[in-house]
Amino acid sequence: MKAFALTAAVLLTGLITVDAGAAEAGQGTTTSQAHINLSAAEKLSAAAQAHARAKGFNLVFVVIDASGNTVLVSRMDGASPLLTDVARRKAVTALMMQQPSGDIANPPTLGTVKLLGIQDVLPVRGGIPLRDNGRIVGAMGASGAPAEEDEAAVIAAVTAVLSK
Repeated sequence: MKAFALTAAVLLTGLITVDAGAAEAGQGTTTSQAHINLSAAEKLSAAAQAHARAKGFNLVFVVIDASGNTVLVSRMDGASPLLTDVARRKAVTALMMQQPSGDIANPPTLGTVKLLGIQDVLPVRGGIPLRDNGRIVGAMGASGAPAEEDEAAVIAAVTAVLSK
């Protein structure tokens, strides 16, 4: 799927937190970074689980913030614990590359092969960056079904949360 247009645009209105950063060296100004919060992550997870359940899949979902820190891990009953790291890596890939994790590998190139040497990069469908007003505030990854179904569950979650 070409760069998922929603990529969570305006996803988190009211569902993000803003951390004031330390003063920049010598300038006395502060910077801020918006992050997805737990409430938004829980809503995304619930919507993704509902989609997966309806399709007959038991998935693991991981939501990370803009710094790559884990906000939420949810493993559906019957999903292998081994899938947690795969879902996290898909989310990290989407965050680092600022695009769906599977779009990086289509078509495979020498650059894609080089990416495989970077820790946590997994260019496989199932990770989507989350944006608020154009700013990336996190990412969500899923694992446990064919990669296209993992991605569909995340997209369904983003769509469901956006529609509320």
